[in-house]
Amino acid sequence: DLHSFPTRRSSDLHIGNIELLPRAPARADVPQPIFIMGFPRSGTTLIEQVLASHSAVRAGGELSFVTELRQFSLQQFAGPEPFPDNLARTWTADNRWAATLFRDYYFARAEQYGLLAPGKRYFTDKMPFNEIWLPLVRMAFPHAKIVRVLRHPLDVCVSMLANNMTHGFNCGFSVEDIVHHLLAVSDLDEHYARELAVEQLQLHYERFVAEQRNETTRLLAHLGLELEPACLSFHENPRYAPTPSYAQVTQQLNDRSIGRHRHYAAQLAPLLPQLQRLIEARGY
Repeated sequence: DLHSFPTRRSSDLHIGNIELLPRAPARADVPQPIFIMGFPRSGTTLIEQVLASHSAVRAGGELSFVTELRQFSLQQFAGPEPFPDNLARTWTADNRWAATLFRDYYFARAEQYGLLAPGKRYFTDKMPFNEIWLPLVRMAFPHAKIVRVLRHPLDVCVSMLANNMTHGFNCGFSVEDIVHHLLAVSDLDEHYARELAVEQLQLHYERFVAEQRNETTRLLAHLGLELEPACLSFHENPRYAPTPSYAQVTQQLNDRSIGRHRHYAAQLAPLLPQLQRLIEARGY
């Protein structure tokens, strides 16, 4: 359903209440998730391929675990409230174990996928729209490494229309749907990032392309990792990335997809009034 995910305006999970959410203690005995967040076709597959080329990182791909946590939370803490308001039930002393339960559920699923095998410090999770469930991520992984990838909104629209998007709330059904979802998710993401005090690294796709070494170094430093040559030669990584970008990440970094929206200026013009605020806020 187009309107099935929560928005900042509809949620009663206000800032004072957010502070009451329990937080799970960290587990130091297993690799930790890196959450790569960003709207579909923003460059998240590129960033994952760069990270997966590092000796300390295992590729996880588009994992459904956080989405499952949302359903799990509704089952465990059932009531008349929708998500995320049902999380208010975890504030009580009897339910504060919920955060640890969420953490261990996530790790149990990760173990099933072989992501907790020894030899790596991290594994990636780049499921689109994980940012919608950010309260669950914050509860299960208070100190999680989060990377948020941004791209020019109009290029996102064009790229999504050029691909058959089979998941994500039917967000790619039409350009109007893309814009609706892009604005709603961006609004919610900004709200949660601020109110949850989430530490995240923002990467602009265009800047990453223009300044590959500097931006790769900055990305790895966010994770406490040193630059490795393989990260700059990510296109030589034999891993197959099961996303629409599978072929693009086997090529050397290039700027061919930047500014594609200019070829469709007339068709996109009616959408500019809606997107202008977001375009300017992101520095485009």
